[in-house]
Amino acid sequence: MLKPKKVYQFLPFAIILLGLIFAGFVSFLLATKPEQTENKVLGITQVANTVSPTIKPTPLPIKHKVKVNNTPFSTITPSPIPDPVFNASTPTPTVSSSPSFNPQMNQINVSINNSANFTISVTDGANQCEVLSKSLSEGKISSLNMKYDSRYNSYAVYQINGIGKETSVWWTFSVNGSNPPQGCSQVKANNNDNAVWTYIGPS
Repeated sequence: MLKPKKVYQFLPFAIILLGLIFAGFVSFLLATKPEQTENKVLGITQVANTVSPTIKPTPLPIKHKVKVNNTPFSTITPSPIPDPVFNASTPTPTVSSSPSFNPQMNQINVSINNSANFTISVTDGANQCEVLSKSLSEGKISSLNMKYDSRYNSYAVYQINGIGKETSVWWTFSVNGSNPPQGCSQVKANNNDNAVWTYIGPS
């Protein structure tokens, strides 16, 4: 058993030793907590700084609710509309050419001084003088002498096929059996007309 005197001798060393142990324990605690705190902070920082990959959501097709003939609603997904510019299946519009203008042609039956009839085709609106001119151009008659007469505002026929007088008019005409009171420039040539020219002058 230690004596009181020896106990007092070791007491300062025991106090110092306890103080060192306590200081070391406190230092250990203080050193451990900041590290854990720093780790926690670093963990949060790392999580915060971690860039999550960008994920683009896949667009969902638009769905429409359609009710047909009072039947329950059905879900219809619209089909994509094709691009009219790049879609090869799009038919190319065709432009139809405008029909060419063909004037109506009238057929006129002509007889000169009871000769055999011949047919002349003239455009709609032509007159009986033009029928004679067309007869000359097509070789149906050999010659034609017509002069304009201002008194009648019409051409007058002086000679056909060399028959007639150069200074007087002896040629008359009838259309469908009637003698018109006007000159041949004033009488329209209608389809299927029968025009008969007759010389009534001196031979």
